[in-house]
Amino acid sequence: MTKTVDQWRSGLLRLYAVIAVPWVLWFGYGAYEAHGVYTFNRDYTEAFEKLPPDPTKNWANYYGATSNRDEYRKRRDTNLTWLCIVPAGYPIVMFALLWVIDGFRRR
Repeated sequence: MTKTVDQWRSGLLRLYAVIAVPWVLWFGYGAYEAHGVYTFNRDYTEAFEKLPPDPTKNWANYYGATSNRDEYRKRRDTNLTWLCIVPAGYPIVMFALLWVIDGFRRR
């Protein structure tokens, strides 16, 4: 390989590291936090449903936990989806770009 292609490869690898590490940390923590809240709300609603029938139950907390549970489940799934985009997609684009650049090389 020529020196230019090696320089491009090294530069793109550094760019990948600079982009991918914060990306994984940001969306990984978002998924972790959303999963914790989702699990807590799921356990709360399941425990609330197992209580004996009581007309004085505070249903407002139950409905709030149910809606939060669904919201945080969606947030967790969205964060997990975005978490995979840069770490998996960037190497594919990088190799395609290097393949195109290599095609312009003199033989």
